This record gives sequence, C-alpha cells and structure tokens, in this order.
Amino acid sequence: MSVEFLSESFKDDWNSFVESSLHGSVFCLYEWLEFSTDNDFKILVYKENNNIIAGMPLPFFQLRK
Repeated sequence: MSVEFLSESFKDDWNSFVESSLHGSVFCLYEWLEFSTDNDFKILVYKENNNIIAGMPLPFFQLRK
C-alpha cells in the first residue's frame, strides 16, 4: 500500500477510477481539474497492489489582486 501524488502519466487510471466510483463526479475528472484550476492541482491517491483505492483532488488557487 502507498499514498502518493499521481503523476500526469496516470490520468487515464484516475479517470477510470472516478468513472467507476459510486461517488464519482465529472468535476473530479482529470480534464475538468486541468481546466478549472488552470492546471494548478495535484491528486493524492491511496494505492493497494498498484490499484487506486481512494483519491482526493487538491486544487491550488492563488489570490490575484
């Protein structure tokens, strides 16, 4: 088991996880996160046997004055 930040090369794995989840939402898909955060986000995942078991998108927003 491991907890790690997901690299962009695993975005298809993330999207598959979101789409197969009972609580998955279009707002958690990788492409939406890219668009809505201006590509300023990370996804923290928990993996067992190299499979995503749980994950949390972490958007970062800078205050613009």
